[in-house]
Amino acid sequence: MRSLLRRGRGDPDAWCLVRRRRPLSAGYLAGVGLAVGACVLVPYGEELLRCRRAAGARKRRARAEKAVFGVTEGK
Repeated sequence: MRSLLRRGRGDPDAWCLVRRRRPLSAGYLAGVGLAVGACVLVPYGEELLRCRRAAGARKRRARAEKAVFGVTEGK
């Protein structure tokens, strides 16, 4: 502990990454990977759906205005 407080001076292994004695199981790692993936993908998926709905609403609104006001592009 003292060597860590002294930034590893005097102990060359103080700041080295070392392997665990008992590695984590493949099932555990897969579960953590799926949980992280879901927590990342679900918000992006929701945002994608919101954007698609908003784009559809904008198109419908533009078509309705075009029909009501007779607006044509380029004139």
